[in-house]
Amino acid sequence: MAVSDLGTALTEAHGRAQKAVTGRALKELERAWSAVDPADPVSLLRYAESAERIVSRAHGASARAALSYLSRFRKAELNALGLVADGLSVSLPNALASGEVDALVKQYGQGFVARLINSGASAEEAKRLALARQLGGAVDLVLSGGRKVIDDGITRDRRCIGWRRVASGSCCSFCAMLASRGAVYKDQKSALGTRKGNGRGGRGAGVHRACQCRMEPVYSRKSKPTPNEARYERMWRESGGDPLEFRRMVEGRA
Repeated sequence: MAVSDLGTALTEAHGRAQKAVTGRALKELERAWSAVDPADPVSLLRYAESAERIVSRAHGASARAALSYLSRFRKAELNALGLVADGLSVSLPNALASGEVDALVKQYGQGFVARLINSGASAEEAKRLALARQLGGAVDLVLSGGRKVIDDGITRDRRCIGWRRVASGSCCSFCAMLASRGAVYKDQKSALGTRKGNGRGGRGAGVHRACQCRMEPVYSRKSKPTPNEARYERMWRESGGDPLEFRRMVEGRA
C-alpha cells in the first residue's frame, strides 16, 4: 500500500479506471459478436475488423490512464517522503502489433465453434463459449497497454525501489499467492514469477488469461501491505505454505 493517503486513493482510482476501460471494450465486443454467424466467413471478417478497432482503442486508453496514474502517484509518494519529484520520462507503448486481435478471433472463431458443436454443444452454447474465450484474451491485450507503462516507469525510475502486486479480494489463488509475497524490491534476485507462455505482465506480474491484477510502484520500505495483500499473507501462513490448502482457503472451501 502507498505511503501517502493520496497514493492509496490514486491506486484505487487507477484500478477502477482500468476496470472501466476493459468493461467498455468487452461490452462492445459482445454486441459485435451477437451479430455474427460463425458459419459465415464474411460475417466473421466484419467482426474481426470491429474487434481490432475496439481492442486497439481500449489498449491505448489503458496506457493513457496508467501514464496519468504513474505521474500523480509518484509525485504523491515522493512528496510524502520529503523527496523532490524530479522528472521521469515514460512514453506510451507502441500500438498492438498488427494481427494480434485477428489471431484471437481466428483461434476462437469458426473452427472453435464447429468443434464444440461436433462435441455435442448447441450452436448457441458454442457461440457463447467462443465469446468467453475471446473476451479473456481481449482483457490481456487491453491491459497490456497500462501494464507496459507501469513496468517501464518502474524500470526507469531511480527513485522507485520496487513494486507490489495489487490484487482484488476475489482474485484466483494464483494471484492471491503472488500478492501474499508483498513488495518485491529491485535489489532482490527474483521477482514474483510469470506463467510460461504469457509475457504480457512485464516485471514479475505473473498474469494469466483475463487477469486484472496491477502493479503499484514502491518508493519506501516503510510502505505497508494493502488490505488484500495482508489478508492473503495471513492465509498463506495459516495454510502452512501448502498451495492446495491455500487454494481451498482462498476459494472458501477450507
